[in-house]
Amino acid sequence: MKRFWGSVLFLVLAAVPLLSYAAGLVPCGGPEEPACQTCHVVQLVNGVISWLVLILGTVAAIIIVYAGFKLVTSGGNRHAKEDAKSMISNMIIGYTIVLAGWLLVDTGMKALLLDGETKLGMWNQLSCYDQPKPKPKTFTPENFDPNVAIPKPYVPPGVISEWVGPAPSGYVQGNCSPENLMRYGMTASQAKVFSCIARPESNCILNAQNPWTSARGVFQIVRGLNDRCHNLNLPQCTAAARAKGYNIVGDLNCSTAFTGGTSPSNPSRPKPGKETLYNACNAATDDLGCNVAAALCLYQNGGYNHWLSDPAASTQRACVQSGGGTSNVQ
Repeated sequence: MKRFWGSVLFLVLAAVPLLSYAAGLVPCGGPEEPACQTCHVVQLVNGVISWLVLILGTVAAIIIVYAGFKLVTSGGNRHAKEDAKSMISNMIIGYTIVLAGWLLVDTGMKALLLDGETKLGMWNQLSCYDQPKPKPKTFTPENFDPNVAIPKPYVPPGVISEWVGPAPSGYVQGNCSPENLMRYGMTASQAKVFSCIARPESNCILNAQNPWTSARGVFQIVRGLNDRCHNLNLPQCTAAARAKGYNIVGDLNCSTAFTGGTSPSNPSRPKPGKETLYNACNAATDDLGCNVAAALCLYQNGGYNHWLSDPAASTQRACVQSGGGTSNVQ
């Protein structure tokens, strides 16, 4: 009897590592573990099945030991011998069925994950890999889909993108033909679209000024926004301001020269003490080379979205959708 209970104690202690193994069944989401994905669900199910099979193996061993003990100690009791033999045979048959089921389920789950190259390999070994992340889509005339929502950049409330009416006195007409825009670094497809956009934005008036925001120039660059493109922190813009007689060294940082521009009752105006920089930024924006450089800078950080965010910008959207084929501003 002591030998029997000693064997049971040994088997129970042997099962402790199996219980510890169960703590690692969730293969993701923990410290220094990968983020959970669909593959980990299959891996979790497979791990649970494998763990249960190991537990059942321990239980089977305990039952067989117990049945063997009953068989040895049965003496001449025929009924006890038959019970012990039946227990052993039933345990073997049952455990065989469990192993067969495990094999079928395990193989089936591996088959579901086959990708044409993966081999089945060892039982209960499934590996999960990070799925490729989609790359941000750049919207160009070639792939623009009007049915796909595109993220809108921040635009101050009330900014208008349509230039209405003839050019006021004192405004200078520019040349926004695709051929001319290509001379400033645009590709052929970009030049077609931007040439078309220039008509509703400014009618290609070099010094077109929005009535109350800081938007100015052919492509109505909003200088009051604080980023590299809107700040005109571009070599072409610094050179344009210097060519107009402003002693600019380094970046313009035009956003520091503007205040207001949040509503028609609060129009954009120079900040006190920044009048010279304000005028230098206007002079830079009036240069077609600077305006094109700023437009390309914005295009590289959001595509044509900067000119499409206004609900009234239907003409600009048509320019993008058609690849610039609806207008040819001269």
